[in-house]
Amino acid sequence: MSVKTTKQFFSISSTDASNYTAANDSFNINNMNFNFNNTSLTNIQTSHGQKCTFNPVNMSIDWDYINISEELKNNKFTVIRNINTTITFTIPDDSYNAINLCSTIQGLLNNGQSGVQGANNTAGSMAFIVQYDAVSNRISIMYTAQPVPIQIQTYPVINGVQYDMTRILGTRRSDSLSKNQTVAATATNGVLTNPVYFPFSIDLKIADVVRIHSNVAKRFFELKNNRLTQNSVLFELVVPNISNGTTLVFENFNSDNYKQEVYSNFDNLIIEIKTKDGKLLPFKANCQFNMTFTIEREVEEIKPEDRLKNLQNFNQLSSV
Repeated sequence: MSVKTTKQFFSISSTDASNYTAANDSFNINNMNFNFNNTSLTNIQTSHGQKCTFNPVNMSIDWDYINISEELKNNKFTVIRNINTTITFTIPDDSYNAINLCSTIQGLLNNGQSGVQGANNTAGSMAFIVQYDAVSNRISIMYTAQPVPIQIQTYPVINGVQYDMTRILGTRRSDSLSKNQTVAATATNGVLTNPVYFPFSIDLKIADVVRIHSNVAKRFFELKNNRLTQNSVLFELVVPNISNGTTLVFENFNSDNYKQEVYSNFDNLIIEIKTKDGKLLPFKANCQFNMTFTIEREVEEIKPEDRLKNLQNFNQLSSV
């Protein structure tokens, strides 16, 4: 007996998923179903002695997901005005990078109806500037008019619920209150002259690792609740330092690291994109997903000389 290896390439896109719809926002690339309707290619359980492995070749994902939201409890901060007045601000659920986050917070603080009241007791009169420094990856929030003492709380408890913007704004839970600003900052053309930044770099990622799950995955194990447990992970990737609104590109330069043996037919293939804690990554509507993968089969094959020998034995038996 000899082993014959075959390899087929498959290309899938989110727009080819059976549950895809462009009519509304109900479809999300974090949960896709693919029906291949070709069992001659996708049946791997029909051949005796067949070994089958899945291997990703490349993948691209529109990296645009909801990273600030009420569900994540990272969308609220408070402003403490003049020591004894606390104002709560809510950032709308959306996909944020450093630039649009700064503009959103600045708009909230300077809103003429609900913004922070300055010394003149007028909402939105303090002319806050929210400034991002790309070199240090930090944010500064300072007012430039109508001075009253101001501090910003990034780890507030609001109506009994804990909210956490420490990673978003660059603080720590143990030191989540900004320095007390009592004097108006100076600025030129909307840029702070001497900005006081939050102490740490910002982190807008809700996942440092992204996992591609599938119904055909049978070889991934992890320690959960002090027990080694099987998980439906095809492969996982460390998320590179990219901003929301860009494209995550993966190319497999070491197939042994991502190759996984599969045991079930895959005429119906389910692909899910999750965080390490098992939650579906909340991509925005109309994001796209593309992946090319291979299915490699090792099939036991009778050598020609063995086939001839078997035929000769058959003929001898037939002549008896």
